[in-house]
Amino acid sequence: MNETNSETRLDAIRPATLLLATDPGYRKPHPYEVRALLKVTNITASVAGKITGRPSRTVRKWTSETDSENYQAIPYSAWRLLLLETGLVTVTGGWASLNDAPDDVEGEA
Repeated sequence: MNETNSETRLDAIRPATLLLATDPGYRKPHPYEVRALLKVTNITASVAGKITGRPSRTVRKWTSETDSENYQAIPYSAWRLLLLETGLVTVTGGWASLNDAPDDVEGEA
């Protein structure tokens, strides 16, 4: 997938990045996935910083190319907060999904 063109679509975000960190299939997001999430949801670096408790400068480092001297990987906790705040994932009884947790998840009414 062309990273530049995909940054305006949510399908640029790999499903493995939406999993809980404890899931063996979880993969860390690439900078283009962070950029895609912010762009598609109209979240600025300033707003993302407020959501995650980080300065906007740090948020911009998360979106820098990996070969840039400014690059810094986004921490799982910050990534998860952004996913939750945008509604891309939900947590139901410990289950994280794309808003489609199975009906038989423990804790469901």
